Formats: sequence, structure tokens, C-alpha cells
Amino acid sequence: MFNSIRIRLAFWFTSILALILVAFAVSAYLFLTYTIRSQTDRTLKEISHSFVEMIEVEHEEIDNQHSETDATTKAIIEATEGLHYRNYQIFIFDQQNRLLARESPGDVQNLGVDQIGDLLARLSHTDREAMFFDLAANDNQFRLMAAKDKIADEPYTIIVAHSLREESDLKRIFLIALLISIPIAVILSCFGGYFLAKKALMPVVMMSDSAAQIGATNLNVRLPVKNKSDELGNLAIVFNSLLQRLENSFENQRRFMADASHELRTPLAIVRGESEIALSKDDRSIEDYKESLEIVHDESKRLTKLVENLIYVGSCRRRPISNSVCTRVPGRDRSRSC
Repeated sequence: MFNSIRIRLAFWFTSILALILVAFAVSAYLFLTYTIRSQTDRTLKEISHSFVEMIEVEHEEIDNQHSETDATTKAIIEATEGLHYRNYQIFIFDQQNRLLARESPGDVQNLGVDQIGDLLARLSHTDREAMFFDLAANDNQFRLMAAKDKIADEPYTIIVAHSLREESDLKRIFLIALLISIPIAVILSCFGGYFLAKKALMPVVMMSDSAAQIGATNLNVRLPVKNKSDELGNLAIVFNSLLQRLENSFENQRRFMADASHELRTPLAIVRGESEIALSKDDRSIEDYKESLEIVHDESKRLTKLVENLIYVGSCRRRPISNSVCTRVPGRDRSRSC
């Protein structure tokens, strides 16, 4: 399966894209979670400040016939009754952690006072003015902010709780969208990567088909070069250069064989002619036979030298043999020149 370059390229393309998509999905989910948490904390803080400002306004409008403590308590109660926050609960406690008032929307599961008692204890043992907490209660998640504040110079503790059901639903929907979209994107990228790899390797297939048709009889054929600037064009240029060198080598070899055949033909003809002359007459003298044998001996030495040159040139692929051997000068005097 992985013997095909197209499949390997599509596999690596899909794998890298899948890793990028997974990294993007994780980053996007973490960023969404961080953004929602930051926005929730900011909203809790703003609601707490708005609640304190509303109490101060109510406190200024109360008649002076009430004592300061009664006026503050009444202002707190009236301010609490005037609040209408969706999915937000507000608790206000005095210095002895006694509940003075609470505001609870009717469309969410509310927190009980006993469920936030630990938060009051933790806040009373710290110097921090505000603290944020996560609380699981009533099959729901809550985000709480407990803040210390002064109203009419009296210390109070204000706790604002927010149900995280909508945020959890939003994150769940976003996660489901990622879990559905990422596999679809990976599958589409697999097909797209295979198509792109096939299209990118099409020139290689064409060069392979063209190269398969080149043999010893048509070394003059060259591969087509569509783009000299890219890697495939450079590969075709290099391959054409190799074909040119092979063609030159084959041409030199053909010339070498032609020259070798021509050089071997002359001494062989002389040997054959001298042997025919020696065998054609029965009344020849010993000196004639000796002369013929000398000629045959000289030509055999010449043949030996030619064969040695052929072996040397054939092994070293150097200059043609015609430049290094002797040629026979026609004539009965059997003279030779080099």
C-alpha cells in the first residue's frame, strides 16, 4: 500500500493537517474556556460593585428616623428586592456571617446558604478583598465571587453566584462541532492530498513513460521539459544530459568498432594473401617460403598489437585505435609505414 509515492504523500499531508487541526481545536477550546471564565469573573465583579452602589443609593433615600443599622439593613433589603439578574444569585452577610438578604432568580436551581458556608469561613481567614470559587451543587456547576466591602462604615460580605449551565452547554456544543468537523476535514484532506500528489507527480509519470521508450536505437530522443525552474524540470534536464552522454558514448563505440574492423581487415588480408601465394605453387624455393613466413610472422605481430590496443582502449575508453596503429602501404615490396 505504501509502495506508492502518491499514497505516502497523501498520508503525510493528511497526518500533518490532522495534527494542525487537533492543535488548533485544543487551542480554540482552551481559549474559549479561558474567555468564558474571564468574562464570568468580570461580570461577577461588576454585579458586586453595582449592588454596593445600589445599596448606597437606597441608604441615602431612607428617612433619618431609622437608626443607622436599621437604615443599612433596610437599604440592603430594598436593593436586593430591586435586583433582577438572570442566572445570578446574590447573598449578603453581616460581620457575624448572618444572612441579611439574598436575591435568587426563579429560572435556575438556587444555592442554599449551607452550601456556601465554607466560602465564608475561607474568606474570613484571609486578607484578600475578593476571592473566586468553583462549586458543584444540585447537579450544576457554579462560579462564585466572595468580596468584603463596607456599607455605611460597616463591614459586609457579598457573594455573587452564577450558574455555569449555559457556558457548559456552549462549550459542549463547540466541542461536538470540533469532533464532527475535524474528522470530516481530515477525510476531505486525504482525498485532496491524494489528488494533489497525483497531479504533482503526473510529470514524473510522463517522463517515466518517455524514458521507457528510449533504447539504443533512439538515444537522440529527449524528455520534455515544461518548466526549467522547478525540481522536475531540473530532473528532466539532468536526465537529458545523461542521454546525451550515453549517445556520445555509443557513437564513439560505433566509431571505435568501425576503426577496429578496418585496422584488422588489412593484416588479415595480407596473411591470407601470403598463405595463398605460398600454397599456390609447388616449385617455390625455401627462400620464398621463408619470406612468406616472415611476412605472416610480421602481420601476426601486428595483429597481436592491434588486439592489445583493442583491449586497452575497450577497458579505458580512450582515443580511437586508428590513431595508434600502423597501416599497410599497398605494393609488392611489402613495406610498411606508421
